[in-house]
Amino acid sequence: MSFNSDQIIFLINPSSGNGDYLGIIKAIQQYDNAIDHFITRSKEETKTFLETIDPKYKVLVICGGDGTINSVLKYAVNSGLVFAVLPNGSGNGFARELGYKKDVAFTIDRIKKGNTQEIDVLKVNDTYCCNVAGIGFDSFIAKRFEENSKRGLLTYVVETIKGFRNFQGVDAVLTVNNTTEEGSYFMICFANTRQFGNNAVIAPKADPHDGLIDVVVIRKFHKALIPFIALKLLSRKGKNSKYIRYYKTDTIKVDTRYSLFHTDGEPLVKTDTILNVRISDTIQLIQAQN
Repeated sequence: MSFNSDQIIFLINPSSGNGDYLGIIKAIQQYDNAIDHFITRSKEETKTFLETIDPKYKVLVICGGDGTINSVLKYAVNSGLVFAVLPNGSGNGFARELGYKKDVAFTIDRIKKGNTQEIDVLKVNDTYCCNVAGIGFDSFIAKRFEENSKRGLLTYVVETIKGFRNFQGVDAVLTVNNTTEEGSYFMICFANTRQFGNNAVIAPKADPHDGLIDVVVIRKFHKALIPFIALKLLSRKGKNSKYIRYYKTDTIKVDTRYSLFHTDGEPLVKTDTILNVRISDTIQLIQAQN
């Protein structure tokens, strides 16, 4: 499949990254002035743009982080569009896993080659997810990060360190692969790809093409064990820990009164006790890796 320049449009979130979106626009115009772009300053503008997009566009390049990609998913599924990513966020977990680079020329070159792939999309209750969702410590940190006016890896690190002192854990009942367990948990992650972002791998065997969710269950542990648990996770040796378990499944149910969860780093609040996660659909992506 090949694409012409007038079939490509960049959807740019000017708030992502360091706000260097003007440099992105300049790079697009220098490469080929026939390629369009649209600047979105809110989820409402993104919604309107995607609901009324000109059918001449066949490829949409999402310029932003995992949160920007997440805001597009609802409209991406069954849209007929092909997507690419120009990573410009804080963690860029999805883009890193799929081989995208913050390089306009590289991105357009890959689009011109026209190789595509199908990527799984998760649905967490009524919300879509392409990278990692979760409930527990990661959703707690996602909320704190959202409330902080600063962005970037350093802010994540600072909020994580503070969070270790305040987070109390999640009491839940899990139903996965026809078995049920109950306990107190530090974090329950639902991974489509391996990492949160910034190469912090949480699910070493996750594959966004396999039609399955990689569930990472971390039981609540004494705070003195924090550095050891973190080392197990980051060294990808979690199976050697009694606190960490991995599952592969196409659906999982979590029953808990803890209301805060996240999809692709975007904090959300569920309205009842149940969190249902399943493989929902697929989207078509430009293949970035050779």
